[in-house]
Amino acid sequence: MKKFQKPPFKEKQNAIALAFTLGIHAVAIVGLLYLGMSKPLEQPKKVKTILVNPDDLPQTIDYETTAENQAEEIQSPIVDETLPQNLPATPSQPTEQQLAAEKQKAEQIQQEKLAAQERQAEADAKAKAEANAKRKAEADAKAKADADTKRK
Repeated sequence: MKKFQKPPFKEKQNAIALAFTLGIHAVAIVGLLYLGMSKPLEQPKKVKTILVNPDDLPQTIDYETTAENQAEEIQSPIVDETLPQNLPATPSQPTEQQLAAEKQKAEQIQQEKLAAQERQAEADAKAKAEANAKRKAEADAKAKADADTKRK
């Protein structure tokens, strides 16, 4: 037996194709009407070329200027300050004196660091000793107060 039913998606595809075709034709017709109703473009004007001899040009008269009206001519090289100059860098070889000075500076910095660490350690030890003495004094005062309260 044959099935005479059409698949449901076939009708939907036909509707989409028909709508697309009508839409494209509508846009094309409106575009053609717009182009047909607008003013035509102006024709470009022709450019005339004329050959000119130097004799045909008007002569310019050079006037002599007096010293009072003459500006100073200062010519200096134009240097772009934004760009660094490309000079070949020659690495300088450190001399024995420079090496000795750098070594001495390094030793001095190291000695200063050690001295600062020693001072910090002494300050910490002193603070600990003061804190211990204070705690001991408070403990003694508390013990005395407890002893006095027990006697009474």
